[in-house]
Amino acid sequence: MRRFSSLTLACLTLSTLALAACGDDGGGGGGKGDTVDNPQVVEQGKATATASSQLTTLMPGADSAAAQGPVAQVGNAMSSLVTQYRAVKLQAQAGGLSAAELAQTAENTVNYTADHLSANLVYDQAGVQFSYVVELDMPAVNGGRQIDGTFDMNYEVTSAQYNVKYGYNGVYTGFTTDAAGCAVAGSIAIEYNWDVSGPLIDQLPAEQRRAIEDQAGGDGTVTLEFGPACGDVAVFAK
Repeated sequence: MRRFSSLTLACLTLSTLALAACGDDGGGGGGKGDTVDNPQVVEQGKATATASSQLTTLMPGADSAAAQGPVAQVGNAMSSLVTQYRAVKLQAQAGGLSAAELAQTAENTVNYTADHLSANLVYDQAGVQFSYVVELDMPAVNGGRQIDGTFDMNYEVTSAQYNVKYGYNGVYTGFTTDAAGCAVAGSIAIEYNWDVSGPLIDQLPAEQRRAIEDQAGGDGTVTLEFGPACGDVAVFAK
């Protein structure tokens, strides 16, 4: 995934002022939503599975420094997945930030055993804050691993003129990897909520505010289903 500074994220967000609104992003209705066949979205779904499987490579007793890389990779993958889907749906570019290089605060906690990861991590850098709350069971199954639980990520960019808040709530259900670490079963459902606000937004004409709401804000869910063969993934969104 491309890496952006907080200033770049702000520019990407506010660049939507020049774009026409492409319809609402309401995620209403039940079920998984519509099938998404776009190759880039599907490939990013596979990348999300690969990043998720790397969580099982943490050693028992890992601290926040050791967990930072694998956890940030999953967060980046989820963010990129939603961004790819939104780009297809809205025909506009969206971006994300990389958490891998952000400086840690002293608030981080990680508790990892052989089959469970519990983490509460916060990273800050120059007005940008990432936070992760992770509760995942990861028992060994048939030479691989099965992951169940939640992976929540939020990031916020704040300034005197605008606030950008993006949230991702991932739910792993029977997500299973084989001995080689390839996803062969289960699902990952990622609920997202994007919000942009602040004085700079409020003073814009109504049409431009609607453009931001349509293209840099909104909510929905992207669901990945894996297997039965390694590399098989179906993407649904609403």
